Amino acid sequence: MTDTATNDNAPAAELVLAIATKFCENLRRRLSADEMAEVIRRNKAERYTWICHSHDFCDANVYMGDAFDELGISTLDADGGVTDAACWLWGLAWEAASEAEFNPAAIARAKP
Repeated sequence: MTDTATNDNAPAAELVLAIATKFCENLRRRLSADEMAEVIRRNKAERYTWICHSHDFCDANVYMGDAFDELGISTLDADGGVTDAACWLWGLAWEAASEAEFNPAAIARAKP
């Protein structure tokens, strides 16, 4: 697995978009089209931007974690704690996914 703290293989923006894309693919496999539409509707109406209504239907953290795993990115340090770099990437990937309304094709079009 790649150490997120020392990953020099991909620019940060590319890495964030790759994680976001995988997350969207995973989430859309888990949720029905109606549930996904409801997540998007609720997120748009949500007053607090850090709240994501995907959690109303599933534990979306599992699908974000899977995205990291699928890309070979470790989120843990030697002691088993989550690294600061992983937290940073996680947050940026979620923002990219949310802005794209969890549409992996929209993220692909946004790639630098």
